[in-house]
Amino acid sequence: MFPRRQFTMPDPLALPEIARSLRSLGTPRDVASESAHDAIFPPLLAARARASDMELALSSFAGEALAATIEARASAAAQVHATDPAQARARSALAIECLEQLRDELLRLDRLGQDTRDRLADGTPWQRWVEQLRRVFMEADRACVHLSTVLADACAVRPPARRWFGP
Repeated sequence: MFPRRQFTMPDPLALPEIARSLRSLGTPRDVASESAHDAIFPPLLAARARASDMELALSSFAGEALAATIEARASAAAQVHATDPAQARARSALAIECLEQLRDELLRLDRLGQDTRDRLADGTPWQRWVEQLRRVFMEADRACVHLSTVLADACAVRPPARRWFGP
């Protein structure tokens, strides 16, 4: 007779793995996709690395602060190839516009985080917070695609405008 194994259930308040599959790791990307990824994901992944327990998770994923950091990084990436200040502002605005839904999801995460702190004894708010965190990462994937499109357009070399009446 084989000895019986004891299997333990995971801690219900532990933070599950939320990153997407690594199948696309190492696939060739263009400059715009890399810039979009570098604007959005490092702050989220750094927060995930700090989140070793529930309290650290709730404090590491401060939605307002993460949204501001991601928007600043996206704005800077959009302005890289701008030739004048007006063009830089326009590209920055487009980049930030791509992140509106991600910002909304991060702010929802803040609200649920407060609810989780207020009702710590009950596991239900924690489960809702974890589900919202999953939505944040899914929206970050979508925002990355949209931002890479904006950055690709910003990086595209356009022929000079044709002037009909002199230089």
